[in-house]
Order: sequence, then structure tokens, then C-alpha cells
Amino acid sequence: MPTPSSLSSLTTSHGLISSFSTFLTIAIHTILSARAVYPPASFLAARAYNHPVRQNRHPRVCAWITDAVRAVEVQLRTGDVARVVVVLFAPPGSGRRQRALERFVFDVGRLPVVSAGKGDAVIVREGEEMGDGEERDDGAERRMMADLEEEFRAVMGRLMGCGQRLAPIPEGCTFTVAMELKTDGKAPVGHPQAWIPAEGPLQARREGEAGGGEDGRVVRGGDLEGQKVTAVRTVDVGEMAFEMWIEEGKAKWDDG
Repeated sequence: MPTPSSLSSLTTSHGLISSFSTFLTIAIHTILSARAVYPPASFLAARAYNHPVRQNRHPRVCAWITDAVRAVEVQLRTGDVARVVVVLFAPPGSGRRQRALERFVFDVGRLPVVSAGKGDAVIVREGEEMGDGEERDDGAERRMMADLEEEFRAVMGRLMGCGQRLAPIPEGCTFTVAMELKTDGKAPVGHPQAWIPAEGPLQARREGEAGGGEDGRVVRGGDLEGQKVTAVRTVDVGEMAFEMWIEEGKAKWDDG
């Protein structure tokens, strides 16, 4: 699991996304521990952002999470991603297979988008001016990094304690990492293909795409609208701006 020391500069798109990827990796481990997706004995005590967290110790789980976050990072750099979601599914054979019980949502649609090849360029807010070769104050960036660490620490605290606020889930749940694309976002393609389309209840589509209405409204699948939503935190430090919440799906209260 990456350490907070790997947080990068917040003044470039490359640095922002690298910092978010580090945070996302730690958050996924924390979610899996807090929701007991794996036995408590499979987690090690660790610290991140000066806060106690849990890290899964199984090499295959760690490798899967690392690969998933790396694939997310590639897509974040395209600017096509609206949300990154950690989805907890009902156990196989429970009668609710592939139904989402909980969705931990990271709304990253506000992260800045830069042109390809410009990831190391300094990001300037609209209305802000910087001369050629000018650099932002190092002290200001250090303060920004400290503020971001404080925000990430607060998120980890909320995730560690989420089990006290959420209805319980059954043993044997599975999980995955998903992305929701922006309305005009391009689906990832390539070989090997790291992503596959989600099941229908986890899809959003325009009404006209499947013989529905012709007004172009976006229809969200049934598992994309939680029956209960719990706010986690809004992070807004410099250009690092995203919101996080937890959705408890309708399937969580369905019988069988």
C-alpha cells in the first residue's frame, strides 16, 4: 500500500491524480476492513495521513487493488471519469447475486482536465495570472499539502467508523471497482481490456438508446440510486476537489 509520503505536487494534473490514486488505494483497503469483506485477521494495522488504517495482507488482494487503481488512474488522466465507485455485492448464491448492497462513491468530476501531454504543466485557476517561469510559493504549497492530509485523515476516520452508521451486510460479500463516465466521456478501449461494461442495474443510459423517450434524458439503473445515502466528506483543497458519499442499495433490504 502506498504511503502518504508519495503524495505529489498539487499544482499539476499529474500530481493531483497521483495523490488521489494514493488516497484511493488506502481508502479501498479501509472500506474492505470496515465492512468486514475479509476476516479481521487478514488485515494489518498501518498508518496513513497520521491516522490508523487497516491494510489487507493477502498478496493477491493487494495486487488486485493496485492494478485496479492503476487502471482508474489511466482513465482519470483522460478527463472522462465522473465518479469512481467501490461496489459491495451480495454473496453469490444469496438470490441477490450481482445486486449492489453498498456503493462508496468518489465524485471526481470537478478535478481539472488538461490536454494530453500537459500533465506536468502548472494549473492556474481562471482569473489567476502567472508569468513565464514563475513558480508558486513553496510555503503555500506546503500548507496546501498539510491541509490535504488533514482532509484525507478526516475521510479515513469516517470510513473506519462507517460500520456504526450503516446497516449490516451478510458474510461473503464480494467487491469491485467501477467508474461512471461523464455524459460525453469515451469508454476505455484497448488490449488487454482492463474494463468491462457493468450489469444493467449499474448502468446509466440515455432514454433514446434503448427505444425509450427521445428527449435524451439520462436514466440511471436501479442499483445506481441508493435507498439511503450517507455523506462522508467534501474535499476541496486547491485543485483537489471531490465529494464522497455511501449509497445503501434497495437490494440490501430485499428478502432473498
